[in-house]
Amino acid sequence: MEQGRGGAPSPLPPELIESMEISEDEPTRCQQLRALTEKCSRSREKIKSARFLMNSEPTDPYLPTLAQMEKAYGISLFALEERVSGFGTCPVVNCIYHVPNERKSVHKRVRSVNHKNDKSKSL
Repeated sequence: MEQGRGGAPSPLPPELIESMEISEDEPTRCQQLRALTEKCSRSREKIKSARFLMNSEPTDPYLPTLAQMEKAYGISLFALEERVSGFGTCPVVNCIYHVPNERKSVHKRVRSVNHKNDKSKSL
């Protein structure tokens, strides 16, 4: 994130996002994909926060600034998503970050002591 006027972080300009080089090295490319995905996530959170603040206080004197912030982060998010879509899939085989089945953990069902089939309750 760049520092805007007053020290507040500002979104990345689309020109900078478009100029980012995609690495040919597979692990580096995976790392770039994760970093850009994280930036997308942060931009979505910033947009969500700005919308919340705009909706919670309609008489706020900073409403125009929040609207500008939402618009700027929206433009940045669009450019980031375009850039991420240009990466395609992760080139690392069985990448723990990008293989969907690796993320899901399967939990065994554990029955509690107070289950319906507990015979001690029927006494």
